[in-house]
Amino acid sequence: MRVLLTGGAGYIGAHTVVELIAAGHEAVIFDDFSCSSPVAIERINEITGTQVCNRTIDVTDAEAVRAGIDETGPFDAIIHLAARKAIGESVSLPLEYYENNVGSTIVMLAAMREHGISTFLFSGTGTVYTHQEDLPFVETSRTGLALPNPYSKSKRICEEIMADFARTGPDRRLIGFRYFN
Repeated sequence: MRVLLTGGAGYIGAHTVVELIAAGHEAVIFDDFSCSSPVAIERINEITGTQVCNRTIDVTDAEAVRAGIDETGPFDAIIHLAARKAIGESVSLPLEYYENNVGSTIVMLAAMREHGISTFLFSGTGTVYTHQEDLPFVETSRTGLALPNPYSKSKRICEEIMADFARTGPDRRLIGFRYFN
């Protein structure tokens, strides 16, 4: 299987790439290195003994994503990990969080549709749960937009967009992972 990972040079992305390669899959990384370092690519290559294909691409740029996929595709799946991720910073920079997190998700879903990719995995967050009385949280715990920061809201908005998009085609497989750091 060929997998495109956005944010593949980040902490979760780099570990995911290593595991995909160990499982016999081919991984391609799109990362603009705004929240990571190119050193991660070197380390992935050392650990796996391969040369991972990577492109410096801002995944909020639809044209750059399109060109990158045309150059490195085709793909069987997209794992979308690229995002701004600091809760405190999101309060100071809300527009940047919505533009990056929501915008990149829309760009990648459009790329999925345009390039006939049927599987999309999204890096969400456990901070979308809204009611502390639901502890410990499980998948069916309550969520919503009554959240205390733009980071959490941006991730929850992405989940809603994905749900709407999934309903537009029976062959579309989308999943969001919610986890706490």
